[in-house]
Amino acid sequence: MQLRIAKRVKGPLSVILIAQVVFWSLAYVARPTYLLIARPTTTDELADSRMMGAGYAEALMNVLSLVCVGQLAFTVAVVLTLALLPRRRTTFSPVTEGEPRALVYAAFAFWCVGWLFRLPVAEEFEGLASIARSFAPIGGGMLILLVRDRRNSAFPLVLIPVLLGEVVTALGEGSKTALIVPALALVLRWNRRGVPHLKRRLALLGSLVLIGFLIIQPLKGIDTAERVEAVNPGPLGKIQAQSVALIERFDGVSAVQDALAHGPDNWLSVPALLSRSVSYVVPGLSEDVTLGQRWTREIRTSSIPHQYQDVSLAAGPTAEGYALGGWPGVLLESGMMGIATVLLGLAMASRRPYLLLIACVFIFSTTLFELGMLGMLQRVNRIILLSAVLLLILPFTRSFDRFFRENASVRASGAGTVDREQTGERISG
Repeated sequence: MQLRIAKRVKGPLSVILIAQVVFWSLAYVARPTYLLIARPTTTDELADSRMMGAGYAEALMNVLSLVCVGQLAFTVAVVLTLALLPRRRTTFSPVTEGEPRALVYAAFAFWCVGWLFRLPVAEEFEGLASIARSFAPIGGGMLILLVRDRRNSAFPLVLIPVLLGEVVTALGEGSKTALIVPALALVLRWNRRGVPHLKRRLALLGSLVLIGFLIIQPLKGIDTAERVEAVNPGPLGKIQAQSVALIERFDGVSAVQDALAHGPDNWLSVPALLSRSVSYVVPGLSEDVTLGQRWTREIRTSSIPHQYQDVSLAAGPTAEGYALGGWPGVLLESGMMGIATVLLGLAMASRRPYLLLIACVFIFSTTLFELGMLGMLQRVNRIILLSAVLLLILPFTRSFDRFFRENASVRASGAGTVDREQTGERISG
């Protein structure tokens, strides 16, 4: 259903919806299918002791019922939002035609600031550094999306450093987000420009991202592929090993099982939820413990006591909604995620720089794919800081861009005058 909606709409919203379908298919279709077929035991990395106790079929029935309700609420919210909003631009606007270089300069500044705080010397500014590091993928994604390339020369100069930087981050930190962001930015750029052979490009890009996933797994100390291949040697065993290593990174089903085991409406009281929401929104108020670590310590540990406490787990709107408010919470969070997806897709097509920035903050991360509304609130502090930076930078970049264009036009008019004088001399002679 979501795929059909994505095919009906155009522009960035279509790309975002298709990316969500791919991400959620791996989390809520591929992984449950493997659990049902393989029925992994305790020696398997994907085994879940809670599901084994109840039986995988019965446990997955409960989990997927909750997932289906959440997906239905998300889809209904997307359809209703598109129907109720006044007719808006859904294709990419010429935002970069009015300011062809000003936003690119600002995006470059974001990228540089993010990389400065990724350096070891910035570790002493831990509270600010954790937020500022996220500027790098946002700025890099904006650079890939916005750089104009009329002569096929400027874009590689931008793409290569950004890709190399994110690949280094992916290899160093074992982060799949560092691979997803440039890939998504490239697809959005291709969608905007209407490039030829789009299906071939997407197939090649998808293959490269898949290879990247399989490479960073061992670097994180996760040797799932080696263990599975040791049990099932041969060509089929190798394929199974790589497949298991891939779907291991998409653990939305486990998060829903966490919420079911913890119980509905049994996580945060209303005052605690409001207090935590404010701490996520206001820069500098959030503690060093991440939202994913809180989920591990407060939700998963209740059903898996020996869970490693410092791992950061993504919950998603379905699991988070159930833990906060039961079935109504699932409907509310999934519906709000659907509305947010549409609005961010439309913001990406806006002519206004600040709306474009807001969309990039959410889209050039995995917030729309594996986090709930608390995760979205965490991105608000990035919006506040980046908007403040953009407010300071944009006047200077606009002035520099205006100076650059005026000089270029003066040089062009001077060259035209010389050409006309030379032509007149030849005619008179």
